[in-house]
Amino acid sequence: MLPKIRLRMRSHTPLREVAQTLLVTHRQRSLVGLVLMIAQAFFLQRDLLHLCAGADRFLWHSRKPGRLVHFAVCRRHFLGPLLLGRLFDTLGRRAMITLTYGVSGVLLALSGYLFSIGVMTAQTPDHRLDGDLLLCLAGASAAYLTVSETFPLEVRALAIALFYAIGTGLAA
Repeated sequence: MLPKIRLRMRSHTPLREVAQTLLVTHRQRSLVGLVLMIAQAFFLQRDLLHLCAGADRFLWHSRKPGRLVHFAVCRRHFLGPLLLGRLFDTLGRRAMITLTYGVSGVLLALSGYLFSIGVMTAQTPDHRLDGDLLLCLAGASAAYLTVSETFPLEVRALAIALFYAIGTGLAA
């Protein structure tokens, strides 16, 4: 017969316990989660927001808000995970996160180079962003899932929030 387990509900998790868990008990998990969140912030925030900030000079003009809605609904949060999600289960999360982030990094570097030499046109960013965001968001979704699954329940939300805030702050 199994021993009885007594659960005790508490009103909050002390920040000292969160710090102990993130910095000592699960230091390696914290480093992996932080790197994943920083990478997704650079790919998403820098790529999309900086491109849209310069869109008035290059493309879209009055269509910019519509383009952002298009990215958010159609491509960013739907198609990437929908089309690539099964591969995360069949090929494995590590391999797919590495692949999606690696290819996104190559595409980001390539688009930066193409912009710097003046090859990008008004049509090119749409196509480049489609592929980049499709790949990157599937990887980013997996990064959030990875962080949420690797920490104890008491610190999951705070770990995600902290890693996201640091990543976004670095990418801004």
